[in-house]
Amino acid sequence: INMVGTDFSQLLKAATQVQAVVDKTPGTYGSDLSFKASQPEVQIRLDRTRAAEYGLNVADVATTVSAALQGDITAKYRDPIDSNQYNINIILAKPDRSNIYTIGTIPVGYQNGNPIQLGDVANVKVGAGPTRVDRLNRLRQVSVTSYLLPGTQINNVRFQIDPQLKELAQQGRLGQVSYTWGGEAQTSADEFPYLIQAILLGVILSYMLMAALFNN
Repeated sequence: INMVGTDFSQLLKAATQVQAVVDKTPGTYGSDLSFKASQPEVQIRLDRTRAAEYGLNVADVATTVSAALQGDITAKYRDPIDSNQYNINIILAKPDRSNIYTIGTIPVGYQNGNPIQLGDVANVKVGAGPTRVDRLNRLRQVSVTSYLLPGTQINNVRFQIDPQLKELAQQGRLGQVSYTWGGEAQTSADEFPYLIQAILLGVILSYMLMAALFNN
């Protein structure tokens, strides 16, 4: 079951609820989420109100922090011997980029000649980020997967799960998150119309054959 949305925290909460529904459905086992929060990272959350008081916006802070942590090619050096050009990349020293306390002291602007540090307008902390980011139609996606016990039909499982998912959506517990079926369930749904067509064609051909044989 593919869950998609714009708010990742809301998306993860909805996916966890759907996983709980799958877990209690007979015939399923080993459910899992595609999201794995195991990559440590430094998270910077801008306080827009405080930033506005200093005359800063998101773009100003983001540009400055990006230049400090990822570097900024501001000029080129031409070797007088072989005339080759080399980029001059201005970036914080590695020990400073690896220290969360130093990152909070990055100057992102000035007011009355005094530097405004990143920690003055943003919350800097260590958190965990996803090891990968899945997207569907440019929206964040988290997939809920599960195995089926031997002898269990995917359509029977889907008929049990679908009403519960619709109830969660009607109660507003999924928020702005939408879902679609994938994997074997999607394959089965895609092939069902062709199966109906094949059955109808078989009935028509059988009728035509009997009519020809008995001339009636």
